[in-house]
Formats: sequence, C-alpha cells, structure tokens
Amino acid sequence: GQWVLLFFLRGVGGVGRALGRLLGRQTPQANALGVQPGAAPQEHQPTGDGICHAAKIPADMWTSILLQLGGVEALRSRTAWKTFKHALDNPTIWDSFCDTARGTLRNLRSGTGVPANPQERYKALVRCQALSSVNWMRRRADSDLIGEREGAPGLFLAGDFATDDGTFVCLFGGWGFGPQDDLHMMPVRHLRQAFAGTQQKLLFNPSNIAGDMSPLPAYGQAFTALVDDGAEGGPVKFEDEQVAPPGCTLVLVSGGHLSGGYRRESRSWALLVIAPTGAASWVIPPAAWNEGTLSRPQPRAWHQAVYVAAQFCGPEFPKGCVISMGGNVNQNPSNTIDILDLASWTWAPGMVTGPKLPRARNAFSAGLVRLSETEARVIMGPGGTGGDVPRGGEDCSSAAVLDPRAMQWLGEVEVAGEMQLGRAASSCVVGDSLVMYGGCRYPHPELASFNMQACAAEAGKVVNRGDEPRQPLFQALLSRRDHFKGSVGSKVARVATNQRPESRGFGGGVSLLPVGLPGFMIYGGWHPRIGTFGDFWLGRIDGQ
Repeated sequence: GQWVLLFFLRGVGGVGRALGRLLGRQTPQANALGVQPGAAPQEHQPTGDGICHAAKIPADMWTSILLQLGGVEALRSRTAWKTFKHALDNPTIWDSFCDTARGTLRNLRSGTGVPANPQERYKALVRCQALSSVNWMRRRADSDLIGEREGAPGLFLAGDFATDDGTFVCLFGGWGFGPQDDLHMMPVRHLRQAFAGTQQKLLFNPSNIAGDMSPLPAYGQAFTALVDDGAEGGPVKFEDEQVAPPGCTLVLVSGGHLSGGYRRESRSWALLVIAPTGAASWVIPPAAWNEGTLSRPQPRAWHQAVYVAAQFCGPEFPKGCVISMGGNVNQNPSNTIDILDLASWTWAPGMVTGPKLPRARNAFSAGLVRLSETEARVIMGPGGTGGDVPRGGEDCSSAAVLDPRAMQWLGEVEVAGEMQLGRAASSCVVGDSLVMYGGCRYPHPELASFNMQACAAEAGKVVNRGDEPRQPLFQALLSRRDHFKGSVGSKVARVATNQRPESRGFGGGVSLLPVGLPGFMIYGGWHPRIGTFGDFWLGRIDGQ
C-alpha cells in the first residue's frame, strides 16, 4: 500500500519490503492496529505533506519490522532513523534474531563458546552460517595409544549433551597398525579448554567396551550417531529401552574393509552404546535376530550411513531409519542403498525411485539438511569413482539429493565451482553446510563448503527441467561474504592464521556446534608422499 511506496521512496527499500511483508498478512501487531491484509492502518494515515512519519509508528510495530528484515539487513538499516538505532540497542530483539537460527546453529544460542552479549552472539551465528574465515589450532592427544591413523577413523559426540562432564568427544577405529577397534573418549570440558587455547593437549582416555557383539575390525567404516542435532532446543537422541537405558547415545558402526589393499567388504554391524557416565558397550538389538539369523546389509566399505529422524520419514518408518548408501560393493563403487528400520531393527535394500540414479561413488562426504520441521534431504556429496579407493577412477565433484520421505533421488548438481572436490575429505555438517578439508586423488590443503539447502533446491529444479547440469552453478570467490541466501558452488574459507593442516585425505571430522562451540575438529589422515598423520586440528569459525 501507500506505506510500502513511501518507505521505498525515502531510500529505505529494505524497510519497505519488510513492512510490505508485515502488512501483507495478519499478525498480532496488525490485528492490534486493525490492519487488514494489503491495507494501511486507518489511524496512521500519511499526513498532509504526503510523507509517512516514522514517529507515528508504534514501538511494537518497529520491532515487527526489524524481525521481518532479519538481523543482517536490520544492521545495514540502523542508520536510517534514530528509532531504528534505539530499537536495535534492545538486547531482546537480538535474542529473537538468534532464535531464528536454523539447524545445528541453534545450539550456539546458549553455548559457552560464543559471546554472552546477544548482538555479538548473533554475529557469531552469522559467521558460522557464512563460513567465511577459519582460525586453525593444532593439538595433539595426551595419550600415546592413539597414534597415527587413516582409513576414516570415526569422530563423533556422545553423552547427555547437557553437561560438559557428561558429554564426550569420541574417537574409534580407522587404520593404524592394521584395522583398529579401540575407543578413546574426552569430556567436552577439556575440549572447551583446548578450544579457548588454555590447554594444548587433548585429554583422551582409552575406554573399555563391554559386550561381545562388536563388529569385525575394519577400516573405511561408517559411524552414525543416532542423534538429531538440529532439533529445536538442542540435540535429540534416539532411544529404545529394549536396546539401552534412557539417556544413552546409540552409535551405529557398519561395514568397512576387513583386509588391506581395500579388499573384503564387511556386512558386520553393531550399536556402540555410550552412557553419560562414559561407560561403553556393544549391543545388537534382539529384534534384529530372526530364528538365530541376524538381519544384515549387503557388504559395503567407504560408504556413508545417515540417520533420518521419524518426522522426516514416511509412515513405513514410524521410529525413523538409517540410510546406508554408496561405497564399494564387490570392490566397485556403488549408488545403491540399504535401509535400517529403527522400529524393527531390520535391514532391507532400499527401493529408491527418481529420474536418474546418482553417479556411483565411494569415500564421499554426506549429511542431512533440514528444510522445515517435517522435511529434510539427504546429501550424497563428492567422492571417488575407482575400486582402488585412493588411486583408481576419478574425483566426482557432484552432490546427489535424496528425499527420505518419498525415497526418491531428486537430482544431481555440480558443487565444486573453482574448487577441487572429490574422495576422502575430512568432512562434517556445520549448520546448513557440508564442510570438507583436503581429499582428492592427490590431497590438497584447502577447506571448502557448500550450502546443502541451496543444493537441495537446485536438485528440485533439475527434476522440473528434466536435465542434469554439469557445470558449476557458482564460482568459489574468496571475497564473497553474504551467504544467507545460499550458494551451491563451493567456497574456500579464508585462513585467519598462518598455520593450517598439511594436505591429507582419509581422516575423520566432527562438528562442534552441538556442544555450543563455533567450529569443528579433524583428525589423522594420509598423504601419498608424507605418510600418515596423528594430529588433531580445531577449526574455529571467525571472520567478519
């Protein structure tokens, strides 16, 4: 209406757009003023000079306008009027901006690794979303029992996700002196000290695992914590009292190569149960046995298994599922999937539809991205196409998108931009982005990421057009800073310090956002000329 035009003509187009959105639908503030959709408030008509005076707008309406703008655009508009500046000085509105954070970024709202001031905390959220700059910190484990490893060792979080002494960073497996099957755990309390720079060594302790249901020792395994870490209010763990007591974290360990030389894929699987006390045990649910025969997936290695919570699944999976996909099957890369039904604890081949199956790959990055409270997408990221995982085939830089509710491949999009992406990167999901360090046939020392929401949206366009784009959608530009609208093309994060990890692949990675720290961790890895690594690197997301 008139308000939108007048605000735009006064040179504050963003405010006009926000007010138009506000007046375009019924809101509590609009109802209080008697505003109908598309109409201006009757008691606040423009004055005789044709100008709508900002002073005539109630304070609660200003708050609504700012919330419609969003934090970034509100900061850009704060010099427009003194009223804006006064409204933005109110800490409450910044708490509201923080509440709009998506996915695992929500866990930074009250994390101890971010500033207490609400406005500064929101800026930390912006930086995590943009991934524009990373400050690397090198750390070593205090225990000599860990040593140097490659073969995709598992890094994951477990525990109560409520206290620093009841939540742990866990390291399992990989290839050291052959396939490893040992567990090392560190309380998050020590991680925070290392993250803050007050502690140089990571205090991991070896943990005995009770039970005789362990999977066969292997490397190139998949590690899947059954935790929805993007849920409102913090991580939500999948629980089944027939398997473990309440409060425990269940971690699915599956597949892998049983022999050196990337041979003999495994069908073995089990649940690693970790209690808030730090006690660990191997469990196979009783329901997985049928007349003495264990339900098992097909043999796989260098695959990924993604947990999908019940609200993102169809009615056939009332408690959710785990989608195990890709990897080496019969020593060749695959694009098939197996599905573990968490209600019956049985495996079955996935009957997946789609206009075109994704390119077969192994040693790839993967993750799940939330689109809403009931919709999500599984992303099969860049990987390799050779049966000889480090040397064979070529690097595949595309990402395929799976709808877990319809069990349909939506399409495959190119995400590399100017970056070199491919097999065996140390990767994890940070907010809405899939973050990858190193990897490729000849490993490189770059940190790259792409927005999974934008990737999922582009995959939908691929289906509608009926074609497959093979060119990058965006170029990786170091100068790009505003990534709130999403970018499918990978971007390189600026390194804020002189030190960074050496080139490597085949290591492990984990996001630290679920415990309120704005960053991630990578460990280990291998380079064909340098050898195997045993150091840890903390990546703190900084920048402006």
